[in-house]
Amino acid sequence: MRLAIDARSLVTRPTGVGHYLLAAVNVWAEQRRDFEFLLLAHKPLHPDAQLALRTASNIQFHLCPTPRWPGNGLWWMLTGFAAGARAQGATHLWGASGVLPLHGTHDMVTLLTVHDLVYRSLPHTMALRTRIAYGLMAGHAIRRADCLWAVSAFTAGEIRRYYPHRRADAIVIGSGLNPWRAQRSIDADRIAEVTARYRVHSRTLLFVGTLEPRKNLAFLLGLMPRLAAMGWRLIVVGCAGWGRSGLASLVAAADFPRDAVFFCDYVPDVELQALYRCVGFFISTALLEGFGLPHLEAMAAGCPVIAPANSAVVEVVGAAGCLVEGWQAENWINKIELAFQRRSALKNIAVIQAALHDIGNACRDVTAELIGSQG
Repeated sequence: MRLAIDARSLVTRPTGVGHYLLAAVNVWAEQRRDFEFLLLAHKPLHPDAQLALRTASNIQFHLCPTPRWPGNGLWWMLTGFAAGARAQGATHLWGASGVLPLHGTHDMVTLLTVHDLVYRSLPHTMALRTRIAYGLMAGHAIRRADCLWAVSAFTAGEIRRYYPHRRADAIVIGSGLNPWRAQRSIDADRIAEVTARYRVHSRTLLFVGTLEPRKNLAFLLGLMPRLAAMGWRLIVVGCAGWGRSGLASLVAAADFPRDAVFFCDYVPDVELQALYRCVGFFISTALLEGFGLPHLEAMAAGCPVIAPANSAVVEVVGAAGCLVEGWQAENWINKIELAFQRRSALKNIAVIQAALHDIGNACRDVTAELIGSQG
């Protein structure tokens, strides 16, 4: 089997989809050394992606830009991916970012990963242009893919709800962490340095994510005047600039505790892993998560989670944190205090719960589906 893979998520610094793809390729290639994994993209891989990608003879990268608009990833997906896959003699094609080429795949078995269906379940949180594009391309891909891989049972349920008529009846479910990520040790000196730089203590909350409306950061920032008065601090990773995000009025308010909230943009992976190990809790206020990879990363590092009891968060976090129903501010503040009282127990549960999410199981199930689709 020669599997051509949409590797656009790896040409920039990897985030959620990129980390999922790296984990899947690394683990799957180790399981099936008789398969060839062909990463295709319109630009070179980002150095961080290269570091997190296992070196193996059955993993290859092929740069295949289109003659016209070579830097445009969407154009490459529409016009260059299938052609590049055929040029490499691929027998299978994997839309790892949730879409497939509209044409040119009839001679290959297609696999599609579905990360979420925000464009259907929470369309108001997306820009109109993005919502229309995803609705057309992702929906079309779900309907005609030979095999479907949903990152969570929640997302699989969303597929069945919105797309009851599709080529692939069965849906493989699962995701997990990349065992080759952050190979460098997180020693005590590094943790001490990160603790001092960010002024971390046991009442420090860590938010990791972008400023997209679905992440609902405004709600969390709205809690901070009261939480800061109770000794809590918040570190926001992934979004240094908030001026155009609609959060400016919150941050500029007279009662906003600027000394208790630290905004930072990109954090090197080793530094992020150290933060997971020294903060009090990972916190999320997202309206929907297709999986919740940062939640899992935190749990694996022994960091308990505070998050809403919605979407895939319930199955990913389980008992390894405090899940909050609804959006009443008083309820969230009470639950955060309750979680602090149970912190030691939750830290132990977090590591156990994280180990239950093994992407290797999903890779084996996908292999069985792909082989079955050929027969």
